[in-house]
Amino acid sequence: MEFEVLETGSDGRTAPGGAPTLVLLPALFAGRWIWEACLEAFVSRYRVVVFDRPFATHSADEASIDAMSARVLEALSALRVPAAALLANSIGALVALDLAVRDSRVRSAVLSGAPATPGREQPLTSLQGRITDRDRRAVVERMFFDDRFSTDPRVQAAAALTKDRCAARFTTRALRSARSVDVEQLVATVTCPLYFIWGREDAISPLSEWSGTFERHVPPERVCVLPECGHSPMIEKPREYASAVISYLAEAGF
Repeated sequence: MEFEVLETGSDGRTAPGGAPTLVLLPALFAGRWIWEACLEAFVSRYRVVVFDRPFATHSADEASIDAMSARVLEALSALRVPAAALLANSIGALVALDLAVRDSRVRSAVLSGAPATPGREQPLTSLQGRITDRDRRAVVERMFFDDRFSTDPRVQAAAALTKDRCAARFTTRALRSARSVDVEQLVATVTCPLYFIWGREDAISPLSEWSGTFERHVPPERVCVLPECGHSPMIEKPREYASAVISYLAEAGF
């Protein structure tokens, strides 16, 4: 996976003060750009690794949560990252949750918009690669509380990825893989601290689907709900998102 390392530290491996490296995972259709509005705030405090390409631009043979996690682990090993705090959105948040269970280098994860209900149909999962412009528009319109974001050229370009046959195949396989993930079991299993930043109006992965998991496994102070915000708070509410992440990491001792 292509990535960029942004850092204020000088040793090339650890963030200032020995804090974990922040690893900003891609989403299914979007890469580095979803983090652009937050990067300055993060880089001023941490070493940051940000992935350039969305997951859907890789081979459809790698379209499972396990395979996507393996790609990220390869990158962390190549960079010799000793400790990481993962930030992720949507299907990337499932990857981050899986990594938090699998790898001791993950010291924390900040998750947003992860699908929560095993077996529930996600957008595009029933289309078997036959994704029309109408389907794409419907998903984009559901992503944001503020409709102005749906016309952003970067959002439109991300949605247009599904016009590529390989990306469409990756998408349907990856979303089916996501349906098989028991997120409550993962949350109950994870030993590192988790923090959840959710858009109150998320129509893709509704907050209501996480309410039981939050009540049973997550302290209230580890859930931040942003009003007037949809599926991707780092895009729609970047200032509030970055502030919540930095405050959480400081309180957690990172």
